Amino acid sequence: APPKPPDPADVLAGIRDYEKAHPGDVPGAHERYSRFLAEFPDRSTAEYGEALKRVEELDGRLKDVYRKARDDDPDALADADPAEVLKLVDQLAGDLLSAEPNVRARAARFLGSLGSGKAADALLAALLAESDSEAFEAMKDALARIGGRRVCARLAKVKPDSEKSGVVLDLLLLMVKKGGVNARIAGEAAAALAAGMNEAARAETAEALLAAGPAGALGLSGLVESCPVERKPAYIEHLGNAGDPRVAGNLARFLVVNPQGARRTQHQAAVKAITSLGKPAVRYLIPVLDEKENQVWTAELLRQITGAKPKDDKRKTWEKWFRENRRALEGR
Repeated sequence: APPKPPDPADVLAGIRDYEKAHPGDVPGAHERYSRFLAEFPDRSTAEYGEALKRVEELDGRLKDVYRKARDDDPDALADADPAEVLKLVDQLAGDLLSAEPNVRARAARFLGSLGSGKAADALLAALLAESDSEAFEAMKDALARIGGRRVCARLAKVKPDSEKSGVVLDLLLLMVKKGGVNARIAGEAAAALAAGMNEAARAETAEALLAAGPAGALGLSGLVESCPVERKPAYIEHLGNAGDPRVAGNLARFLVVNPQGARRTQHQAAVKAITSLGKPAVRYLIPVLDEKENQVWTAELLRQITGAKPKDDKRKTWEKWFRENRRALEGR
Protein backbone atom coordinates (compact mmCIF):
# COMPACT_ATOMS: atom_id res chain seq x y z
CA ALA A 1 0.00 0.00 0.00
CA PRO A 2 1.29 3.48 -0.80
CA PRO A 3 2.46 5.48 2.21
CA LYS A 4 -0.20 7.63 3.81
CA PRO A 5 0.31 11.34 2.99
CA PRO A 6 1.30 13.48 5.96
CA ASP A 7 -1.53 15.13 7.89
CA PRO A 8 -1.16 18.96 7.94
CA ALA A 9 -2.36 19.08 11.55
CA ASP A 10 0.31 16.58 12.62
CA VAL A 11 3.07 18.41 10.72
CA LEU A 12 2.02 21.74 12.24
CA ALA A 13 1.97 20.20 15.73
CA GLY A 14 5.53 19.00 15.15
CA ILE A 15 6.63 22.53 14.24
CA ARG A 16 4.98 23.90 17.39
CA ASP A 17 6.88 21.32 19.44
CA TYR A 18 10.13 22.41 17.75
CA GLU A 19 9.42 26.05 18.66
CA LYS A 20 8.84 25.12 22.31
CA ALA A 21 12.05 23.09 22.43
CA HIS A 22 14.12 25.75 20.62
CA PRO A 23 12.59 29.15 21.56
CA GLY A 24 15.67 31.07 20.39
CA ASP A 25 15.89 29.55 16.91
CA VAL A 26 13.84 32.15 15.05
CA PRO A 27 15.37 31.36 11.60
CA GLY A 28 14.75 27.63 12.11
CA ALA A 29 11.11 28.12 13.07
CA HIS A 30 10.63 30.60 10.21
CA GLU A 31 12.01 28.06 7.73
CA ARG A 32 9.80 25.23 9.05
CA TYR A 33 6.59 27.26 8.89
CA SER A 34 7.52 28.51 5.42
CA ARG A 35 8.14 24.92 4.27
CA PHE A 36 4.72 23.96 5.67
CA LEU A 37 3.02 26.66 3.58
CA ALA A 38 4.76 25.41 0.45
CA GLU A 39 3.94 21.75 1.13
CA PHE A 40 0.31 22.34 2.12
CA PRO A 41 -0.82 25.23 -0.13
CA ASP A 42 -4.56 24.97 0.58
CA ARG A 43 -5.20 28.51 1.81
CA SER A 44 -8.72 27.67 2.99
CA THR A 45 -7.51 25.53 5.93
CA ALA A 46 -7.09 26.71 9.50
CA GLU A 47 -3.58 25.21 9.56
CA TYR A 48 -2.51 27.34 6.60
CA GLY A 49 -3.81 30.49 8.31
CA GLU A 50 -2.01 29.66 11.56
CA ALA A 51 1.28 28.92 9.78
CA LEU A 52 1.05 32.10 7.74
CA LYS A 53 0.47 34.15 10.89
CA ARG A 54 3.57 32.62 12.50
CA VAL A 55 5.66 33.30 9.38
CA GLU A 56 4.59 36.94 9.54
CA GLU A 57 5.44 37.21 13.25
CA LEU A 58 8.79 35.47 12.87
CA ASP A 59 9.65 37.52 9.79
CA GLY A 60 9.11 40.67 11.84
CA ARG A 61 11.38 39.31 14.58
CA LEU A 62 14.11 38.47 12.07
CA LYS A 63 14.02 41.97 10.62
CA ASP A 64 13.97 43.54 14.08
CA VAL A 65 17.10 41.60 15.05
CA TYR A 66 18.78 42.72 11.85
CA ARG A 67 17.84 46.37 12.34
CA LYS A 68 19.22 46.35 15.87
CA ALA A 69 22.46 44.80 14.68
CA ARG A 70 22.88 47.23 11.78
CA ASP A 71 20.83 50.28 10.92
CA ASP A 72 20.82 49.19 7.33
CA ASP A 73 18.57 47.82 4.59
CA PRO A 74 16.18 45.08 5.80
CA ASP A 75 16.32 43.64 2.27
CA ALA A 76 19.72 42.23 3.23
CA LEU A 77 17.69 39.44 4.84
CA ALA A 78 16.34 38.50 1.43
CA ASP A 79 19.29 36.21 0.72
CA ALA A 80 18.29 34.23 3.80
CA ASP A 81 14.81 33.53 2.44
CA PRO A 82 14.49 29.73 2.38
CA ALA A 83 13.68 28.06 -0.92
CA GLU A 84 10.20 27.29 0.38
CA VAL A 85 9.43 31.00 0.73
CA LEU A 86 10.53 31.63 -2.84
CA LYS A 87 8.30 28.80 -4.02
CA LEU A 88 5.41 30.28 -2.08
CA VAL A 89 6.05 33.74 -3.56
CA ASP A 90 5.78 32.22 -7.04
CA GLN A 91 2.51 30.49 -6.15
CA LEU A 92 0.94 33.62 -4.70
CA ALA A 93 2.21 35.82 -7.54
CA GLY A 94 0.08 33.70 -9.86
CA ASP A 95 -3.00 34.53 -7.79
CA LEU A 96 -2.37 38.24 -8.38
CA LEU A 97 -3.51 37.56 -11.96
CA SER A 98 -6.79 35.92 -10.90
CA ALA A 99 -10.04 37.17 -12.42
CA GLU A 100 -11.49 37.37 -8.89
CA PRO A 101 -10.68 40.61 -7.00
CA ASN A 102 -10.95 38.91 -3.61
CA VAL A 103 -8.36 36.30 -4.66
CA ARG A 104 -6.01 39.06 -5.81
CA ALA A 105 -6.47 40.95 -2.53
CA ARG A 106 -5.87 37.80 -0.46
CA ALA A 107 -2.71 36.96 -2.42
CA ALA A 108 -1.39 40.48 -1.86
CA ARG A 109 -1.99 40.23 1.89
CA PHE A 110 -0.20 36.88 2.03
CA LEU A 111 2.77 38.27 0.07
CA GLY A 112 2.97 41.24 2.41
CA SER A 113 3.01 38.84 5.36
CA LEU A 114 5.90 36.85 3.87
CA GLY A 115 7.98 40.01 3.61
CA SER A 116 10.17 38.83 0.74
CA GLY A 117 11.49 41.54 -1.56
CA LYS A 118 11.34 39.04 -4.41
CA ALA A 119 7.57 39.66 -4.55
CA ALA A 120 8.09 43.33 -5.45
CA ASP A 121 7.96 43.07 -9.25
CA ALA A 122 4.78 40.98 -9.31
CA LEU A 123 3.04 43.17 -6.73
CA LEU A 124 3.92 46.43 -8.46
CA ALA A 125 2.85 45.15 -11.88
CA ALA A 126 -0.45 44.02 -10.38
CA LEU A 127 -0.90 47.29 -8.48
CA LEU A 128 -0.46 49.43 -11.59
CA ALA A 129 -3.06 47.37 -13.45
CA GLU A 130 -5.55 46.97 -10.56
CA SER A 131 -9.07 48.43 -10.83
CA ASP A 132 -10.65 46.99 -7.67
CA SER A 133 -10.23 49.30 -4.68
CA GLU A 134 -9.86 46.57 -2.04
CA ALA A 135 -7.25 44.65 -4.03
CA PHE A 136 -5.47 47.91 -4.88
CA GLU A 137 -5.14 48.88 -1.20
CA ALA A 138 -4.01 45.36 -0.27
CA MET A 139 -1.26 45.47 -2.91
CA LYS A 140 -0.16 48.94 -1.86
CA ASP A 141 -0.01 47.93 1.80
CA ALA A 142 1.89 44.73 0.94
CA LEU A 143 4.58 46.65 -0.92
CA ALA A 144 4.85 49.17 1.90
CA ARG A 145 5.20 46.37 4.46
CA ILE A 146 7.91 44.61 2.46
CA GLY A 147 9.86 47.81 1.87
CA GLY A 148 13.62 47.75 1.41
CA ARG A 149 15.89 48.83 -1.41
CA ARG A 150 14.61 46.21 -3.81
CA VAL A 151 11.06 47.56 -3.68
CA CYS A 152 12.22 51.19 -3.84
CA ALA A 153 14.56 50.47 -6.74
CA ARG A 154 11.67 48.94 -8.65
CA LEU A 155 9.41 51.90 -7.86
CA ALA A 156 12.14 54.34 -8.89
CA LYS A 157 11.91 53.05 -12.47
CA VAL A 158 8.54 54.81 -12.86
CA LYS A 159 9.06 58.18 -14.58
CA PRO A 160 7.69 61.44 -13.09
CA ASP A 161 5.60 62.08 -16.22
CA SER A 162 4.06 58.60 -16.17
CA GLU A 163 0.32 58.35 -15.51
CA LYS A 164 1.26 55.96 -12.69
CA SER A 165 3.65 58.36 -10.93
CA GLY A 166 0.97 59.54 -8.49
CA VAL A 167 0.23 55.97 -7.38
CA VAL A 168 3.91 55.23 -6.90
CA LEU A 169 4.50 58.45 -4.95
CA ASP A 170 1.57 57.61 -2.65
CA LEU A 171 3.11 54.19 -2.03
CA LEU A 172 6.54 55.62 -1.25
CA LEU A 173 5.04 58.15 1.16
CA LEU A 174 3.11 55.33 2.86
CA MET A 175 6.46 53.62 3.43
CA VAL A 176 7.88 56.87 4.79
CA LYS A 177 5.00 57.18 7.25
CA LYS A 178 5.63 53.65 8.54
CA GLY A 179 9.00 54.90 9.85
CA GLY A 180 12.26 53.10 10.52
CA VAL A 181 14.90 52.12 7.99
CA ASN A 182 12.32 51.88 5.21
CA ALA A 183 11.35 55.51 5.75
CA ARG A 184 14.88 56.62 4.94
CA ILE A 185 15.16 54.45 1.84
CA ALA A 186 11.68 55.34 0.56
CA GLY A 187 12.23 59.02 1.37
CA GLU A 188 15.15 59.27 -1.04
CA ALA A 189 13.12 57.59 -3.80
CA ALA A 190 10.06 59.76 -3.11
CA ALA A 191 12.10 62.96 -3.27
CA ALA A 192 13.72 61.96 -6.56
CA LEU A 193 10.33 61.16 -8.09
CA ALA A 194 8.52 64.23 -6.74
CA ALA A 195 11.26 66.57 -8.00
CA GLY A 196 10.05 65.92 -11.54
CA MET A 197 6.34 66.19 -10.72
CA ASN A 198 4.05 69.17 -10.11
CA GLU A 199 4.26 71.68 -7.27
CA ALA A 200 1.52 69.98 -5.24
CA ALA A 201 3.37 66.64 -5.34
CA ARG A 202 6.62 68.30 -4.28
CA ALA A 203 4.91 70.12 -1.41
CA GLU A 204 3.16 66.96 -0.17
CA THR A 205 6.40 64.99 -0.31
CA ALA A 206 8.41 67.65 1.48
CA GLU A 207 5.89 67.83 4.33
CA ALA A 208 5.84 64.03 4.66
CA LEU A 209 9.64 63.91 4.81
CA LEU A 210 9.66 66.72 7.37
CA ALA A 211 7.18 64.78 9.54
CA ALA A 212 9.38 61.67 9.28
CA GLY A 213 12.12 63.40 11.28
CA PRO A 214 15.75 62.26 10.88
CA ALA A 215 14.70 59.32 8.67
CA GLY A 216 13.34 61.71 6.04
CA ALA A 217 16.21 64.21 6.19
CA LEU A 218 18.33 62.99 3.28
CA GLY A 219 15.36 62.83 0.92
CA LEU A 220 14.14 66.26 2.01
CA SER A 221 17.58 67.79 1.45
CA GLY A 222 17.40 66.87 -2.22
CA LEU A 223 13.97 68.42 -2.62
CA VAL A 224 14.28 71.73 -0.74
CA GLU A 225 15.52 73.69 -3.76
CA SER A 226 12.27 73.03 -5.65
CA CYS A 227 9.96 73.67 -2.65
CA PRO A 228 7.85 76.82 -2.07
CA VAL A 229 10.15 79.70 -1.12
CA GLU A 230 8.29 80.47 2.11
CA ARG A 231 8.94 76.92 3.43
CA LYS A 232 12.64 76.66 2.56
CA PRO A 233 14.08 78.28 5.73
CA ALA A 234 12.09 75.93 7.98
CA TYR A 235 13.17 72.90 5.97
CA ILE A 236 16.82 73.99 6.06
CA GLU A 237 16.68 74.58 9.82
CA HIS A 238 15.14 71.13 10.29
CA LEU A 239 17.94 69.52 8.27
CA GLY A 240 20.53 71.09 10.54
CA ASN A 241 18.76 69.68 13.58
CA ALA A 242 18.14 66.22 12.10
CA GLY A 243 21.78 65.23 12.57
CA ASP A 244 22.38 63.46 9.25
CA PRO A 245 25.66 64.89 7.87
CA ARG A 246 24.90 63.57 4.37
CA VAL A 247 22.50 66.49 3.85
CA ALA A 248 25.40 68.96 3.93
CA GLY A 249 26.15 68.65 0.22
CA ASN A 250 22.61 69.62 -0.72
CA LEU A 251 22.51 72.43 1.86
CA ALA A 252 25.69 73.88 0.38
CA ARG A 253 23.74 74.67 -2.82
CA PHE A 254 22.27 77.59 -0.86
CA LEU A 255 25.72 79.07 -0.15
CA VAL A 256 26.11 81.85 -2.70
CA VAL A 257 28.09 85.09 -2.76
CA ASN A 258 26.14 88.26 -1.94
CA PRO A 259 22.65 86.69 -1.76
CA GLN A 260 19.65 89.01 -1.85
CA GLY A 261 16.09 88.81 -0.49
CA ALA A 262 14.81 85.30 0.11
CA ARG A 263 18.13 83.83 -1.04
CA ARG A 264 19.84 85.70 1.79
CA THR A 265 17.51 84.15 4.36
CA GLN A 266 18.12 80.70 2.88
CA HIS A 267 21.88 81.31 2.81
CA GLN A 268 21.93 82.27 6.48
CA ALA A 269 19.83 79.25 7.44
CA ALA A 270 22.17 76.95 5.47
CA VAL A 271 25.29 78.39 7.14
CA LYS A 272 23.76 77.76 10.56
CA ALA A 273 22.57 74.25 9.65
CA ILE A 274 25.90 73.13 8.18
CA THR A 275 27.82 74.58 11.11
CA SER A 276 25.63 72.64 13.54
CA LEU A 277 26.32 69.40 11.64
CA GLY A 278 30.02 69.99 12.29
CA LYS A 279 32.97 67.80 11.36
CA PRO A 280 30.98 64.77 10.08
CA ALA A 281 29.69 67.06 7.30
CA VAL A 282 33.16 67.83 5.91
CA ARG A 283 33.39 64.85 3.54
CA TYR A 284 30.01 65.79 2.02
CA LEU A 285 30.92 69.47 1.56
CA ILE A 286 34.19 68.90 -0.31
CA PRO A 287 32.58 67.78 -3.65
CA VAL A 288 30.59 71.06 -3.75
CA LEU A 289 33.88 72.94 -4.24
CA ASP A 290 33.54 72.02 -7.92
CA GLU A 291 30.46 74.26 -8.14
CA LYS A 292 31.58 77.77 -9.06
CA GLU A 293 28.53 79.46 -7.53
CA ASN A 294 28.94 77.72 -4.18
CA GLN A 295 32.73 77.38 -3.89
CA VAL A 296 33.59 80.53 -1.92
CA TRP A 297 31.22 79.99 1.00
CA THR A 298 31.64 76.21 1.05
CA ALA A 299 35.39 76.67 1.42
CA GLU A 300 34.82 79.27 4.13
CA LEU A 301 32.66 76.87 6.14
CA LEU A 302 35.20 74.09 5.67
CA ARG A 303 37.86 76.36 7.16
CA GLN A 304 35.59 77.34 10.05
CA ILE A 305 34.60 73.75 10.86
CA THR A 306 38.07 72.20 10.55
CA GLY A 307 40.40 75.07 11.44
CA ALA A 308 42.45 74.08 8.37
CA LYS A 309 43.98 76.57 5.94
CA PRO A 310 44.90 74.77 2.71
CA LYS A 311 46.79 76.63 -0.01
CA ASP A 312 43.63 77.05 -2.16
CA ASP A 313 39.92 76.20 -2.34
CA LYS A 314 40.13 73.49 -4.99
CA ARG A 315 38.39 70.19 -4.39
CA LYS A 316 41.58 68.24 -5.05
CA THR A 317 43.45 70.19 -2.37
CA TRP A 318 40.76 69.62 0.23
CA GLU A 319 40.46 65.93 -0.65
CA LYS A 320 44.19 65.51 -0.01
CA TRP A 321 43.83 67.32 3.31
CA PHE A 322 40.86 65.12 4.24
CA ARG A 323 42.75 61.90 3.49
CA GLU A 324 45.62 63.05 5.69
CA ASN A 325 43.39 64.19 8.57
CA ARG A 326 40.38 61.89 8.36
CA ARG A 327 41.20 59.87 11.47
CA ALA A 328 41.64 62.94 13.65
CA LEU A 329 38.58 64.61 12.10
CA GLU A 330 36.09 61.72 12.28
CA GLY A 331 37.70 59.56 14.93
CA ARG A 332 37.94 56.50 12.70
